[in-house]
Amino acid sequence: GVFNSVADGITVFVRERSSRGELRGILVHDNRIADKPVTMMAESGALVVAEQGPRVIMLNGNRQQIDHEDGRLSLLYFDRYTVELADLNDTSGPRWRDPKERYLHELLSPQDQGMTERMRGQLIAEGHQRLAAPLYVFAFVMVALAALLSGEFNRRGQVKRLLVAVAAVAALQSASFALQDVASRTVQLIPLLYLLSLGAIAVSFAVLVRHPRRRQLSPGEQEVAAA
Repeated sequence: GVFNSVADGITVFVRERSSRGELRGILVHDNRIADKPVTMMAESGALVVAEQGPRVIMLNGNRQQIDHEDGRLSLLYFDRYTVELADLNDTSGPRWRDPKERYLHELLSPQDQGMTERMRGQLIAEGHQRLAAPLYVFAFVMVALAALLSGEFNRRGQVKRLLVAVAAVAALQSASFALQDVASRTVQLIPLLYLLSLGAIAVSFAVLVRHPRRRQLSPGEQEVAAA
């Protein structure tokens, strides 16, 4: 489900892998020769480790190669094609797992070897963003309630209030994304991920308490109230 660079100039993508080890939706892009890149795609296949080294067997696909000198495309359809990976053993290594691929404890206490401060900040910020995410659910609900239940009743509808609620939620969501990016660079700002949602909840609650909706009185009720 992700693009993996297994070596300089070699990129592999596999859509899914079955429980039996079968690979489906395979794409291999070989750009080691810059002026003659090769792209191979196949419906299915398998990764096989032989005595000569690992290889990918691709079934029912095609091989595309472009010659940049004349711009010609060479297309070859195949039933079976083998990509040798033995020469890549020395250059390939453990793949850096994206923050979204990790468990919570791996994010909050990253232990990767050779990790830069930038990478460490990204992991920690993603972990705290996951913890803060449920608070945003409550914040969005409170913003909607504050927009719809505060102020006077209007028989013409609540279009303006709905637009205000949508805009407020969109701004809150955008701010959370921006804060996560900033916190990944400066981990000292991570508490802001929680304060943003808690602040939205507090402000919305204050609006509900100070400006409760008032039902519009009928003419008869207005006369009674005036009396």
